[in-house]
Amino acid sequence: MQRFAILASLTAALALVSPESVHAQDVCAPGLALGAAQPVGPFDAYATLHDSTRVVSDGLSVDHVGADGQLLLHLGSYPAYVFPSFVLLAPDESFALVGESSTGGIERFELDGSPQSTVGGIAFNYDALFEDAGHVLVSADTSGTFQNQILRLDLSNGALTLVAQLSGPSGPFARRASSGELFVGLVDLTLPDHDQVLRFEASQLGSGAVLGVADAQVFASGLPNVAALRIDERYDSAGLGYWRVLLAIAPFGAPSTIACFAADGTRLADLATSPDSISNLELHSGPSAGCFAPWQPDAGETLSYRGTTFCFPNCTNAELRHIEPRRAQASIGGPGLGNPLGGSVTLALDGCVPNASAWLLLGPQGLYSTSEATRVHPDGFLWHSGLAWSPLRRLVLLPTDALGHASFTYQNPGSLNGTHAFQALVRAANGVTVGSSTSVLN
Repeated sequence: MQRFAILASLTAALALVSPESVHAQDVCAPGLALGAAQPVGPFDAYATLHDSTRVVSDGLSVDHVGADGQLLLHLGSYPAYVFPSFVLLAPDESFALVGESSTGGIERFELDGSPQSTVGGIAFNYDALFEDAGHVLVSADTSGTFQNQILRLDLSNGALTLVAQLSGPSGPFARRASSGELFVGLVDLTLPDHDQVLRFEASQLGSGAVLGVADAQVFASGLPNVAALRIDERYDSAGLGYWRVLLAIAPFGAPSTIACFAADGTRLADLATSPDSISNLELHSGPSAGCFAPWQPDAGETLSYRGTTFCFPNCTNAELRHIEPRRAQASIGGPGLGNPLGGSVTLALDGCVPNASAWLLLGPQGLYSTSEATRVHPDGFLWHSGLAWSPLRRLVLLPTDALGHASFTYQNPGSLNGTHAFQALVRAANGVTVGSSTSVLN
């Protein structure tokens, strides 16, 4: 607890001196924006709850802290410093499993402050995820000889089952909830740019056989230092089946990248780059429709990550950073808007792809809904719209200027008030549609 208090005071003081000194160096893709950043411990393990508070282990204390990093509740502690490896929240967020790699302990900490308890022990544990309500999969190099294993931990009695015997140091992994597939980062210390992401089927994981590298499909390869994995599966439903793999690639001593991969392993885009080491990717669902991707709705889904200044062997600067989608904004105005005598009306678009184009669409205002429906556009992005899918038609293709602005003016004879809803489909310079704008009514 004392160490937490000292760290909180130190990081708060640093924030007052230079609140975004590190964060300002990061760059994200067009259609995304860097959000708030705050100092965190460079070696802390943490996980974020749905209300944006966090459970944090600094190696001495495990605490529930607010979104601002201030202490809410002390959950437990260790008798001596241990190196934190992971914090895994229960699906209902009633407790957290916290791993450390100094002794291999995995402890359960109750979010209501009840006494902590020991769940099990796995030497050199690194990452963990829930397989079901009673079992957790753990990534660990148990021998300490760069022979990564995936083990199944029974939460009721601490029993362990070896699921996969792989190679290299322990790495990150993620599970696709709808299918049970497991994606594992395989780190190769012998050859540069030789890391892989492996894909195991759910049937393999439940077969009882000990799996090896040869049993997996290679999802992605030729990567330098796979550091963190997350699956964006907010829309991985039976009707849409839309999901993406987000991967933090953090070469030692070199700039880091957050890359987005399609379901077939195609690298779609690099969403952010940083001169710092990126780790601990987390996705956060907001109140509106949208996934984490460029030009999606602003309040849909955001991504957070830790950026740590490369300062081996003494790292003292780390931040919790956020990236948010930035949807193109539509607006409408002019002397003819809502005027029974008529006049000119101008629809304006801001935040589109610069020097590209946008399709302006229109549909009957009587069928418009403020609750947006979602479909997968043929060009591969999630299209959210309050306009009825039918009848819906293209009005005009608008060029965008160097600032991503476009406009269209029409004459209202006085009879077009309250008749139509408008939305734009944002296009890249190559003509591929990449997102949609907000909607406006005339």
